[in-house]
Amino acid sequence: MHTFQYQCPTWTQPGQAVKHPTFSDHTSLQWSQLMTPLLRHLGQQYVDAALAAQGFHQARGEAIRRARAREPRACVGSLVDFHARAFVFALDNFAKMIAQLALVAGDASGVPPKLAKVGKSFDKAFPGAKDVRDSLHHLEDRLLRLKGAGKELKKKKLVPIRGPLVVGQVSGDDYAMTTADGVEGIVTINPASLAELKAHLDSTLAAFTWLGEPLDMMKW
Repeated sequence: MHTFQYQCPTWTQPGQAVKHPTFSDHTSLQWSQLMTPLLRHLGQQYVDAALAAQGFHQARGEAIRRARAREPRACVGSLVDFHARAFVFALDNFAKMIAQLALVAGDASGVPPKLAKVGKSFDKAFPGAKDVRDSLHHLEDRLLRLKGAGKELKKKKLVPIRGPLVVGQVSGDDYAMTTADGVEGIVTINPASLAELKAHLDSTLAAFTWLGEPLDMMKW
């Protein structure tokens, strides 16, 4: 288990605003006013994930301490789950933003084509994030031991999940949920996961052309 102290996570925006590689200054400004806030919110997902990870490990440590001391754990277990879910949702938001950018990537849009590779790399680094997030959003289906979710369940014959049902199980750094396929999905919450997320943020930002001096977003 890792020991965390609450620290405000920081990231650096490479410039004041992004510039379209081919548009005129006026049109590029309009494009930048759309794209720069999106990239800033991408960075915010990293901040959210880092704060959630800190909260997860602090609550986890307190739960373990109370268990060893045979003290009432009160709502500490709920705090562990709360922060774990916040971490998963931050990952999912990040993934969706990258996926949306990749969809429109190309010379005409000004979105660097290499972002498609960033999306694939992210999916490889966090293979369980999407499925765990989907189950968190469809707890009613999982708790009824049903595969699929939402509209899919209405279209298909209801298929029960066989075997153990895992709902928010914590083991060390891992947070596990039974997924829509009926298997166990895992998201790991630790410094290595945060470093991986930060690397994907940095590579995404670096793919764009920026104007102005870098911004330390901890001071923004």
